[in-house]
Amino acid sequence: MSHPPDAASVPPPEPDELERIRALVERRAGLVLEETRGRPVDEAVREAAAELGLGTVSELVTALLKDDDRAHAALVSRLTVRETYFFRNRPHFRALREVLLPELLERARGRKSLRIWSAGCSTGEEPYSLAVVLLEAAEKRGLPLHEWKLEVLGTDINEEVLEIARRGVYGKYSFRGVEDEEIARHFEPEPGGGHRVAQRYRELVRFGSFNLKSDLLPNPGQGLHQLDLIVCRNVTIYFSTETTQRLADRFWESLREGGYLIVGHSEHSLETYRRFETHALPDAILYRRGGEGSLRSADGRDDSPIGQALHALRSATAIAPDLLRRARELDRRGGAPALPRPGSGGPAREQLPVTLEAAREALGTGDLDRAVAVAVEVLEKDPKEPDATLLLGELAADRGHAAEAEVWLRRTLELRPLDLTAHYVLALLAAERGEAREALDHLGRALYVDPDFLMGHYLSLRLHREAGRAEAAERSRRTALRICAGLADDAGVPFAEGIDVRRFRALIEEPGS
Repeated sequence: MSHPPDAASVPPPEPDELERIRALVERRAGLVLEETRGRPVDEAVREAAAELGLGTVSELVTALLKDDDRAHAALVSRLTVRETYFFRNRPHFRALREVLLPELLERARGRKSLRIWSAGCSTGEEPYSLAVVLLEAAEKRGLPLHEWKLEVLGTDINEEVLEIARRGVYGKYSFRGVEDEEIARHFEPEPGGGHRVAQRYRELVRFGSFNLKSDLLPNPGQGLHQLDLIVCRNVTIYFSTETTQRLADRFWESLREGGYLIVGHSEHSLETYRRFETHALPDAILYRRGGEGSLRSADGRDDSPIGQALHALRSATAIAPDLLRRARELDRRGGAPALPRPGSGGPAREQLPVTLEAAREALGTGDLDRAVAVAVEVLEKDPKEPDATLLLGELAADRGHAAEAEVWLRRTLELRPLDLTAHYVLALLAAERGEAREALDHLGRALYVDPDFLMGHYLSLRLHREAGRAEAAERSRRTALRICAGLADDAGVPFAEGIDVRRFRALIEEPGS
């Protein structure tokens, strides 16, 4: 009785055979084979030939030329690293819990459906992890789940790993870094050992074969269209730049407006993902398909007084260059600084790092994605640079992404507790969602830093008036008018997008201002 050969009995491939295999695999699966990708290519080729019962690499080449699915699957499974486990890359899952899923679920309230795609899902740990955080986010918001259609799609080119994913049973290796309490909550022990994903999560997830290089995308037949979120991590590291660019464009077309794409840490590129908006959270870069799906109005602007104040943040540092300096002085000395009267000049703001100046320049030209990328680069060099976290908070607020903004602004206050801008923007965001008490608390801190901060008094006036506190509102109005009296009529009002003192005075003198 004959036995199939093992890898050691398969002669090493000739150089021309390796070149043909490289070309065939790139054409079929998009993989660019390099010796640096985990393991030697010739070793993987010999193992694939042995698995198929072939005695030579030449026979494997023949099978590949015939587009033999088994031959391609055997080879591809050995050429890619299948390193995966539950909740891999915790910062990404923290971003999902705290920012992305609450935003996406809120946007989906009208249609009551949300679809996530895990592209290149391997043995399934990632899509099941996504199902866990999706259900947690939905339940936290009190959504009636029986009325919603929540779906996680997991795809891979390799049918062998998909069969493992469909079974949903995993051993210890898949639970690295997962607490026992999490395992008990989301998994069921198997009699023969290991744990099975709980039924409530398995019901949300379905798996299918998909070739990211050649299959149709968007693909309504497989549900790969009008997606809310695509997660494709550590897949395109095997692709050529051209293949990755084409895939990025197809991802953009497959997302719903306002939908997000998450890629691996080593896969970020402003050029590759140029059609997307670039967003950032600590330890996570996100790409978003903009358009009418935005939380803002169609033209990107919110014309309410609070919305106008949020939008004015872009020009705030140009109008009031000494605000950051004041906050820094206060933070260093631990007490109220001797502030110059507004309009009386005073020292210029401390010089920001060159790269942050580049971010401000990009912001000034309207290149928000470049500004985000540069600020993130600064934080990679110095995670405790508050000006970078502040800039990311301002950018997110101006784009209408409140949860993202709050993450960065609160990080700024951890680094610089008496930062006027961070407190002011947090006050605006709290006011926008109707939490007046929190807004007034942040305003109080901002006005402690700068008692003559006109926009702080203006927002305080509006909040007190809307709450029916006429006396407190009048105090804020009189304080603002007193400050205006000491300023030149043509002086700019910080955080007011070019409004001068004359126009500001007229604004607060109007009834119901």
